[in-house]
Amino acid sequence: MRITSASPLTFWNDEKNFEFLTPVKTEKAFLSRKEGGNADLEIGLNLAARIMKKRGPLIIIMIGLLVLTSATLSYSQDLTLKFNGLFEAFRTRPLTVDGTVTMAMRELCELLDVEVEWKDVTRTATLTKGDKKLTLIVANKTAYIDGDGEKPAPMPVAPSFINGNSTQDLMVPLRFVAEYFGATVGWEDKTKTILLDTGLEPLQIMAINKPTQANSVILTYEEALKNALSANSTLLNLQESIDYLNEKHNDAIDTTRMLGSQNLDLFSAQFIEALRGLRQIEDSLENIPHNEEVVKHTTEYMLRNSLSTLAADEMDLQMLKETIKLKEQNIKNLKLKLDLGMTSENDLTKAQQELDQDKVNVELLALRVQNDKSSLNKVLLAPLDKEYIVDFEPVVAPVSVANTTALINDAVNKDPTLLLKQIAMEAAKYAIDNYSDTEVHSKLEKETEYNRAARDLEDTRRNLESAVRTSYNKLSQLQENEKSLKIDLEKARNTYNTMTTNYKAGLVTLYDLDQAKVGILSAETALAKNEYNHWTLAFAVLHPFLLAGTSSAE
Repeated sequence: MRITSASPLTFWNDEKNFEFLTPVKTEKAFLSRKEGGNADLEIGLNLAARIMKKRGPLIIIMIGLLVLTSATLSYSQDLTLKFNGLFEAFRTRPLTVDGTVTMAMRELCELLDVEVEWKDVTRTATLTKGDKKLTLIVANKTAYIDGDGEKPAPMPVAPSFINGNSTQDLMVPLRFVAEYFGATVGWEDKTKTILLDTGLEPLQIMAINKPTQANSVILTYEEALKNALSANSTLLNLQESIDYLNEKHNDAIDTTRMLGSQNLDLFSAQFIEALRGLRQIEDSLENIPHNEEVVKHTTEYMLRNSLSTLAADEMDLQMLKETIKLKEQNIKNLKLKLDLGMTSENDLTKAQQELDQDKVNVELLALRVQNDKSSLNKVLLAPLDKEYIVDFEPVVAPVSVANTTALINDAVNKDPTLLLKQIAMEAAKYAIDNYSDTEVHSKLEKETEYNRAARDLEDTRRNLESAVRTSYNKLSQLQENEKSLKIDLEKARNTYNTMTTNYKAGLVTLYDLDQAKVGILSAETALAKNEYNHWTLAFAVLHPFLLAGTSSAE
């Protein structure tokens, strides 16, 4: 075991040159230490009591002098922690060193979602989150920002072990580490509570749309949509078609004017053919804005679907990771019960198998999240070797269903695919009205084409109306679900608060408290998924062709 403070006082029980015995450290000894007391003094007295017979008064005096010159350490058993507004139980009791609160590194990094890399040879810990990196060295008050060794940053106290050499017991200055990674640290004097805030909504556990790579690109939703549209090849082709058709349109107008100036019969085949060519160009030009609308709305719908799928899988991954932590705790409890004869070997084996299966599922789900991110990059037309984060929350705007028929008619009548069908039918009607006996196709064929176009228009209208009506019903259900899910979330938070009180009173275990916290996460996940579904479906309802599967750009 190694106990290290910021002072020269350091004890090793494995050092050949010393014969100090490991001080007694039981839970009872921890509980006897009052806040503001001197932990080094207690250690020194324990050492003195145990080696007095071996080394006599001289050694006791030396230990006393060392203790008096050491840093003031105290186990802060009365401190509590609120993380984003929720009580968070300390797994390792915080330690106050010269007035600075230190916290177990692993525990703090888990809360902050910071990755930890430990190098035993150099006794350094590298903490990473996104493009931020921090290197800490045991017993060294200097940290290194970005991990490059070129940007030293002084800390109030040095990282130190309190209960061996396990990184679970490496204590680091709480405020220094938390604030470096963007969190804020406050203090509530009345309740002796540390307030740790990472910017999430108060009382929120779920965290998605967060960078996991140093080269992550963070976009707003508007920026993401602009990226998805800016290099869309179909849109670019349509823009080029406008220039081409405008040129052809000018030529066609010149041709008809020239024929008219030659005093040709207005019903002559040549003149009618020129008019028909002009009309076809005009129809194509009229089609382009509607085709552009189809492409733009389809692209945005793909973006929304991609973001919703990614968010859902990230939520499931976070939920599964938290469930695994619970199951690991449960297995520890089962092992203790097995030793006491309170459970069977079969129960322990079954729990271990379930845990192993969940760990496999985590790996599979993590791969799915990576695939989701690649799919998002394709929608954004972005390089696949970079991580793109769209930082936003879906806005759920309630859709009124009081006058469903009027809303449906409005959405359908504005639908670009319906307008395209309308233009096709009108073109077929124009061909009949301007039919010439000299044409290759008979008038009957023209009439058949018109009838087909009219039926196609009517079928499209019916399909759009049916799709929108069904989707309005789904939106109504999602809106009602939201009310219920918000109540469930409030209940889960109240349960956790009750468990917090009971935990402080010693009436429930840490496992019970963690179960209640996972209950909050489960309720948050259900509500968030409902919001994403509403956000995506509400967009599609305004653009019915996305629901009816009608043809896209023509």
